[in-house]
Amino acid sequence: MSGMEKYLYIIVISMLAVFGFSSCSDDESFYKGDAAREALKHKWNVSSIEVKTNDGQKDEIPNFILKTFLLNTKQYAETFDGQQLKTVVEAKDPALFEPIQLSERYVVMDDNLYVESQLLGNQNIPYTFKVSDKTLIVQFKFNKQMFEQILQLIGTNIDPAIQAQIEAFLADLPDDFSGEIIKKLKR
Repeated sequence: MSGMEKYLYIIVISMLAVFGFSSCSDDESFYKGDAAREALKHKWNVSSIEVKTNDGQKDEIPNFILKTFLLNTKQYAETFDGQQLKTVVEAKDPALFEPIQLSERYVVMDDNLYVESQLLGNQNIPYTFKVSDKTLIVQFKFNKQMFEQILQLIGTNIDPAIQAQIEAFLADLPDDFSGEIIKKLKR
């Protein structure tokens, strides 16, 4: 796999560890309150990820990267145990990237999920979520600063040509750039 492809996988992994969001069928029943908090406590496997930005023209590249990433991932699981969110990501081909394991504190309050993100300096990142017996949907809103922060975190120790491309992409983003990442997980 080329250096660019490996770099894109690193970007995706970092973004996915910080952000999340997904969707499911309208006829599915979702839990609320304490029942939702309890239903969340399981191992969930990521089945889809989508980025929606306030500039729809910027959606294509991150969504292509995410789709490619998921196709090349052997395991991408998130386990909620009541206090810790444990994320495990493994590539089908170990040459793509090293396995990733994160353990972050979380709390559920007022039907929102707050994760203390290691990748963003232990900030409490708010997620909205819906959970049923079989599906978990989490959404995270980001702004330009958060997006830049994530890309800068993963932009170290990479090929200078790739880093220049990321810097050009970031320089082209308007100040009001924002969006959300939607992740759908299944038991």
